[in-house]
Amino acid sequence: LIGVRGRAVPVLPWVVLMGTLKKSQNKLEEAFLRSLRRAIARSRPVVIVADRGFGRTALFEFLPTLGFHYVIRVTGKVWIRCPGYEGNWCDYQLSLGQPFKLSQVLYHKTKRHRLKLALTCALIKGKISSWLLATDWPLSARQIVDIYRRRFWCEESFRDQKQEFHLESVRVQLARRLENLLLALAIVFLLLAVIGIKAENLGYAIKFSARKKGKKMLSWIQVALHLLRESTRFLNLLFENMAAGFSLHWV
Repeated sequence: LIGVRGRAVPVLPWVVLMGTLKKSQNKLEEAFLRSLRRAIARSRPVVIVADRGFGRTALFEFLPTLGFHYVIRVTGKVWIRCPGYEGNWCDYQLSLGQPFKLSQVLYHKTKRHRLKLALTCALIKGKISSWLLATDWPLSARQIVDIYRRRFWCEESFRDQKQEFHLESVRVQLARRLENLLLALAIVFLLLAVIGIKAENLGYAIKFSARKKGKKMLSWIQVALHLLRESTRFLNLLFENMAAGFSLHWV
């Protein structure tokens, strides 16, 4: 999934049987990343953003070999060593406030890997939440945290898929059929992204969006769907008015 203005567009859907996943998850992850590398030009900078289930040293070492950067949240039980501290990250004293960065960190007690860590502690929906974000990028702590926040755009896109396409009611018996369905959905999302973002740039979003505290309340996917339900002529946004954003073109 690639984050785009508050939502995420799928670019490489894979379907894996649960039995296969349990046996060789690490190999599957690396095979997927190799496939993703082939799908994206090396001239495009790519940052892999992931949650705590992917905080393994081998992955941190593998991603740069593909030319990928990463911002990955790691578990509180991990051992770290940095100037002035050695021990489990969960025992590191944090207070609510601005995020900060540790630039010279040894990660993992036995499989040691040198990286950078961004740490933040915030009050989210009434609960204290602490993040430890591993990265190889020379960015500020605030920039690293802002990149990681985009992971939550995926949740919004999953909600769109359920509400707009009723995927929760879809049942398939074969993995390849599910993969075909997800591929078709990825194409649909790409088309909606082109229409919706261009519509926002051209000011169409105002037609449908209620505003709350100065912010629009509709995402680009909802704007695109509203336009297409009103008239199929808005499909022309896929190909017209290059100055308004980006377009598709036949090759």
